[in-house]
Amino acid sequence: MDIVVKQSIAADQIRVVDKTRLGSKIGIISAKEIKELKQILQEMLVD
Repeated sequence: MDIVVKQSIAADQIRVVDKTRLGSKIGIISAKEIKELKQILQEMLVD
């Protein structure tokens, strides 16, 4: 049985992490979520 949990990330706290340390936390995000994340990162990184 799959359990779906709504989650969020703090884009300003992203850092590089080895995939092996993430273990079962690796998942799939939707195209909409990718678009939203890209927008947030764009706003944070562009003056």
